[in-house]
Amino acid sequence: AVVAMSKRAHTSAFRALGVNPGVDAYEGCVQTAYWAQALARHAVPAAEALHDLVTWREVSKSNAFMTFCFGASFFTIWVKLKVVLVVACFVALRHPVLWKPV
Repeated sequence: AVVAMSKRAHTSAFRALGVNPGVDAYEGCVQTAYWAQALARHAVPAAEALHDLVTWREVSKSNAFMTFCFGASFFTIWVKLKVVLVVACFVALRHPVLWKPV
């Protein structure tokens, strides 16, 4: 059996579930979408460069990338992760560029 609801009860039930959001929620979604789009624009050059590397558009750069990946794979096989983390922390804490903000 179908139960009839009044318009007010129907709307308040949907608002309670978050199905019918208000104007503020819509504006928040729009602002979040603009922020995500602006953030994604920063990643476009890096993604295009990676695409060029893996599709062999420039053979010399792709060969260098392949060699780097091959070397990095051997590095990760023989060097413990703790050593890498300790060195990275040491560099991050002691590097002169990081001593004072620019």
